[in-house]
Amino acid sequence: MRWFFPSTHGDFRLSANTDGTSLLAVHDPTPAEMNRLGKLLVEARTKGWISAAEGICPVGTTVLTLRATITETGPVLAGITAKDRGMLTVLESKKDELVEVYEGSAGALAIPETTLAKVETAVTIEKPHGGAKSRGDCPESLASEVLHAFCTPKQWTDWERTGTLVAFGHRTGHAYRLAHRKREVAARQGRVAYDLDDEVPVHAYLWSVPPPEEVLAMKLCVEHRESWVRNENTMDRGLGTRSIFHDPFLGDGGARDQITLETMRIAFTPTLQMLGKLREKGLA
Repeated sequence: MRWFFPSTHGDFRLSANTDGTSLLAVHDPTPAEMNRLGKLLVEARTKGWISAAEGICPVGTTVLTLRATITETGPVLAGITAKDRGMLTVLESKKDELVEVYEGSAGALAIPETTLAKVETAVTIEKPHGGAKSRGDCPESLASEVLHAFCTPKQWTDWERTGTLVAFGHRTGHAYRLAHRKREVAARQGRVAYDLDDEVPVHAYLWSVPPPEEVLAMKLCVEHRESWVRNENTMDRGLGTRSIFHDPFLGDGGARDQITLETMRIAFTPTLQMLGKLREKGLA
């Protein structure tokens, strides 16, 4: 079993050893990533997985043996590296045709060991950001291998050939074209993700990881948590967009919608009053 945690310079990787231990590989972690990894080291020392002398180097590649099975270490690392803005863990086994999805934003994930025992590959991603941002740059490193692990044969063939792949929304059924952010097609369609049914871009991005893992995050959200990338912060209401969901990380949707409508009413009232006066004078 392998468990991927996308990061700025590739990813953190957990792999299972035949002797019942886990191998954690980390490549050039950023200061913010070192801070999260530090929490793992504290937990690992407390549990006796590593000695006090063992640690992670902030430069180059570190391969650390954790004296526990991956079914123990994986959920702990997923929970510790999670951010408050939302994390998604997807577990797959092509052999058993298994796909399991778990949400977690803090603490260890509660994943049954019977499920983990069947898993071949797992990945923990963060929720993409909403907003209209331009493209950023990140090194790709080993990121394509992680994307490959969660693609269908056709998706991977399309990705290798064109730098794009198509994923389908689990709630709308819409087809989304997901593009490498440095390819021309991303500039042409306006964003990394594009709704082919409504013919509108999705204003979401994830600069903290290389382009293939940004596409992976979009793909897994589209296929398992569509509202994370299809909501009031990421979709243009005025372009014929249908089925816009509420962002689950913004609290109560009804209350927010009411506040939004009230804000619009206050903002546009002076303009409407002015237009009324111009119409009375025949000027509008």
